[in-house]
Amino acid sequence: MLTYPLRFLFAARPQVLSRVLGVVYRAISTYLIKMTGFTVASGAKTGAITLIQRFGSALNINIHFHMLFLDGVYNFKGRRPTFDRAPRPTPAELTKLLHTIGQRVAVCSNALACSCATQTATTSISSPVRLSIN
Repeated sequence: MLTYPLRFLFAARPQVLSRVLGVVYRAISTYLIKMTGFTVASGAKTGAITLIQRFGSALNINIHFHMLFLDGVYNFKGRRPTFDRAPRPTPAELTKLLHTIGQRVAVCSNALACSCATQTATTSISSPVRLSIN
């Protein structure tokens, strides 16, 4: 769950939301690639589909991502790509991944908010980002 200042920033600045989506995607992709024993530099790739939901059921601003990731990676070594399934993550691994994503989103959001010309000095978005597994 995002703080209200972040929700307003993302609603007003779609380019900021796009950058944050990239941060989340890269964190999860890197995690999946490492879980299958590859590295990002090895050329292994995963895939995802993302739906950006902007409102909650009460039509309030509640920007969040619905992401569907492959449960593994494609390895492009050899003549044909092969699919390598990632092992099922433990609750501790998911908690660590969520913590990593939260930190990266907070850093990215703060940096992007500071670069927005319309952001006033009295608005703070440094509140923690809360993420949950549904």
